[in-house]
Amino acid sequence: MEKRKDINILDFSTIFQALGANLRTGTLRVTSPRRETMIYLYEGQVAGVYSLAHKLRIGEALLKSGKIKKKQLDKALAKQGRYKKNLGRVCIKMKFITEEDLFEALVFQVTEEICDVFTWESIHCEFSEGPPPKELDVHHEAKIRLNLPVDMLVMEAARRTDEWRLLSQSISLLDVYIMTPTAAHYFREANTEGEREILQILDGKRDVEEIAEAAYRGKFEAIKILHSLALKKEIAPLTAKDLVRLGNEEAEKDNSQKAIRLYERALELGVDEFDLSYKLAKMHEAQGNIDEAVQRYLSYGKRCESAGRLKEAVEAYRAVLGLESERLDMHERLIEILMRLRLADDVINESMKLAEKWVARANHEDAINLWRRVVDFAPESTIALRRLADLYRAADDPVQAIIELESLASILLARKKTKEAIDVYREMLGLDRECVQARVGLAETLASTGATEEAVREYNALAENLSASGVIRDTTNWEFLINIYEKIINLTPDNLLARRWLATAYQEKDNREKALSHLRGIVETLISRELFSEAIPPLRKIIELDAGDVEGRLRLAELYLRERDTERALVEYHRLAKHAMSQGDFALAKRALTRSLEINPFDLTALREFAEIAAREDDVVSQVERLTAIARMAAAAGMYPEARAAYADILSVDPENLAALSELAEIHIQRGNIREAIDLLVQSASKHLEMQNLGLAIETAQRVLALQPGHVRARSLLTEARRRSGHVILPDGKSQQPTLTTAQAEPSTPQPVIVTPGEKPGTPGGEKSDVLGSIQKLQKMKLGSEVSGVRSSISKSSQNLGDISDAVRGVAASGGKRPPASDSMIDIIPDSPDEGGEDDAPPADDPLDALEAMGDVPSWKDAEGNAGPTIELPDGNEEEE
Repeated sequence: MEKRKDINILDFSTIFQALGANLRTGTLRVTSPRRETMIYLYEGQVAGVYSLAHKLRIGEALLKSGKIKKKQLDKALAKQGRYKKNLGRVCIKMKFITEEDLFEALVFQVTEEICDVFTWESIHCEFSEGPPPKELDVHHEAKIRLNLPVDMLVMEAARRTDEWRLLSQSISLLDVYIMTPTAAHYFREANTEGEREILQILDGKRDVEEIAEAAYRGKFEAIKILHSLALKKEIAPLTAKDLVRLGNEEAEKDNSQKAIRLYERALELGVDEFDLSYKLAKMHEAQGNIDEAVQRYLSYGKRCESAGRLKEAVEAYRAVLGLESERLDMHERLIEILMRLRLADDVINESMKLAEKWVARANHEDAINLWRRVVDFAPESTIALRRLADLYRAADDPVQAIIELESLASILLARKKTKEAIDVYREMLGLDRECVQARVGLAETLASTGATEEAVREYNALAENLSASGVIRDTTNWEFLINIYEKIINLTPDNLLARRWLATAYQEKDNREKALSHLRGIVETLISRELFSEAIPPLRKIIELDAGDVEGRLRLAELYLRERDTERALVEYHRLAKHAMSQGDFALAKRALTRSLEINPFDLTALREFAEIAAREDDVVSQVERLTAIARMAAAAGMYPEARAAYADILSVDPENLAALSELAEIHIQRGNIREAIDLLVQSASKHLEMQNLGLAIETAQRVLALQPGHVRARSLLTEARRRSGHVILPDGKSQQPTLTTAQAEPSTPQPVIVTPGEKPGTPGGEKSDVLGSIQKLQKMKLGSEVSGVRSSISKSSQNLGDISDAVRGVAASGGKRPPASDSMIDIIPDSPDEGGEDDAPPADDPLDALEAMGDVPSWKDAEGNAGPTIELPDGNEEEE
């Protein structure tokens, strides 16, 4: 069957019955401007229906057909997941329905959908042979095949159609109703379930059709109940003005489909609102109903014209062209109204669009007539004269083209647009070399620029062969040629040929400033034309001539980046940074280095230069931060000499940097340099002991002994750290925790240590320590937990180094492409082991496990299981050490 559209319901009935009578198998797609339904027929009988607006759901079908109640449906839905069956089967299993009920519910729903099609006003039909599309397989869930006779459905639709004709005389599907006070009795009386259900759905917003869709019964039955309530004046419809107000609210919510229904009903009721057609057009446009939107815009535009509201008419006609750009008649109408409004710029813009459409249709005559009218409207419009001259040239009418060009040149001269006027005169000479007006106009114009008659004559002679002569570089009269080319530049500053020649000439004459001026002009022109790669060579020449051109270097680097040459871009940023540092301009150097790090966060060279700047600014903190980043990145990338050098630099400016000592030691261990690692760890343990970081001193000393069990210095440090932490050193060198708590001690035993916040034992003046192991942290955590936290931090640091190594390798593998930028370089540097807070270390089940696991460390309880010594805190509380 061929596609048929805009058919009436009688035609649809004939088509539908013919498909059934001929036992056809396939899908009948029925569409209207707002709805679409697909009907699948198998051997002439209806087997399934799919509606875009109302997707078939078994629960809804059972509810609307009266087979189950809402509470039963809710229970079935709750059980569906457990039974892992379709909803229909769940309802049967729960004995809410029978197989027959399920079948009848599906028949009911399909009948509702097909009968609804018979109420549509304008439809389009298309039949496709074969199996149903994927969307149409709507009954597979119920595992039931429907085979409904077409004639039965047509008869039911005809019955409803006849009944609807009677109902529609007093009720509209688009009416919105509200309940009147007299309807309250339905909520008190028995046998009024249908009325109560409908009244409960009424909300003063949904129309009749939407109420019927929401009801737990058939659509037609719900409409009949509404009709009955309306006749009894139990419900009252909103007025046309109320519908418009409600439509405006829905439009603000972007609910265009609902707004359309409300606006259209208001128009049917004869509401007198001037711009309602415009609002309705906007809503149709939002819904994609182009034809309807265009008709509404046209209706509104004509009404605006009649009322003298020309600006609103312009808006409406522009909306039409936005939807149907090929409406040439409407475009002409728009231009006429713009002329009436004296909007010259708008007239020109719209005329250009319309003329292009005429030319695209090879209709030069209508395009010429259009521009002729525009010139009559705006005689001094250079655009109109230019377009008219071009059209005459295309129409092979050089005489008329010259006439229009002469008018154009005169207007340009009056506006001091000398360059454009010269171009126009030359264009005229291109059409007719013997044109007297063109020669005179060109000569006078060039003379007004200060050129002599001979210079103008020579320039014209030279200009004709400038690009093809090939003898310019060999001429001896350079001064004359330089003068000619300078005049060319005055007229056409973006003339690359002239600028290149002048730049070369001035370089050979050692006129550096003028050479730079023209080189910069070349760069600006190329960049304005987006010829970025071609701008690089002249820009490099500029930097060669002027090493202090900061902006030039920055621009060169950015051009390399635009061309994806990150390696050269980085080189330029480094050169700029070096130059700035040599001039003492650290701010500029930082700017260049920051940009370099944005491109490649793993740029060790940039970090080194940042560290150098920090050193020259006496900013030790920043210097150490940058050196630490270098060391860790180099280590992660396997660049161990660079890492060792960076750590050495850190220790040279910050000898107390225990993190650097520890990390450098770990590198030596990984590289197998055990002796060097031991020396560093011994230094670290000694400094921890000196700073009263006893837990870290013990762990570091044990780390050394794990590497070299007989190390005398490490054993000495371990013994001293244990002694200071409260261990009893036995004659055999082992340590043991005291067996008496402070509370049990005799008067002669040592008194509890009183520690004031901010003080460090053994440090005069209560000086604060800014490293891990400070007395404040010891007050808050047990020693075992502190050591465990350090180990965890070191482990995390090692993991982070691995992550950075992967990132460095990723950058190398990507060919130098820029990784995702971070706010600063520090963002990607892993925290050093001594930078975490007290919450960084995961708590252990037993705070002493961490210490006991390290080696020969005694329990912190005596033989009878008594707790160890206590420390009195400043607030009087006691905490086990």
